[in-house]
Amino acid sequence: YLLEKIRVIQQNNNERNFHIFYQLLQSNLKQKYLLKNIDDYKILNNGYIELEYESDHNNFIDILKAFDIMNFDQSEVDDIFNLLSIILNLGNLNFTSNNDISCLHKNEYLDTVLLLSGWKYADINTFMCHEYIKIGNEIIKKNLTIQTSEVKLHTFMQDIYESLFNFIIDKINVNLKIEENDTYNFIGILD
Repeated sequence: YLLEKIRVIQQNNNERNFHIFYQLLQSNLKQKYLLKNIDDYKILNNGYIELEYESDHNNFIDILKAFDIMNFDQSEVDDIFNLLSIILNLGNLNFTSNNDISCLHKNEYLDTVLLLSGWKYADINTFMCHEYIKIGNEIIKKNLTIQTSEVKLHTFMQDIYESLFNFIIDKINVNLKIEENDTYNFIGILD
């Protein structure tokens, strides 16, 4: 399959991010996953671009039906939407600098990420703003600049989306009873 991961954080003019973000934000489940409005999320940088012949709301209902048909249990569906909400909120994180050392700026989007993920501020701040380098037998903690932290955040968001995508594809292929080396019957494209 081809997954255009960069689309998670950046789209061309008049191009939408992955449809599922808009569908979830247009659904009656957005409050359950602590979501706001489409224009509140930076990774949807072109705002809401309505589909000409389709409805995000109706497509979302179809996705819910498809999850049921493909034997996704409710906890898996909740985890999928929870992770999508985390990605949307991660896109609104900001970094501050103190002597050219970055750290996460606390805001409502970070609070939502922490609530949905169960992560602690100290842990995600360390993850986003530092890296560890092993030199010989010693491990050195290196402070990152804002720019490097932003790149790390974007990579993290793309990795979460890719892992989620892979989980869905694998689950569907298992439920369709597709063998690993079957090149005739498989699902490999999803948008």
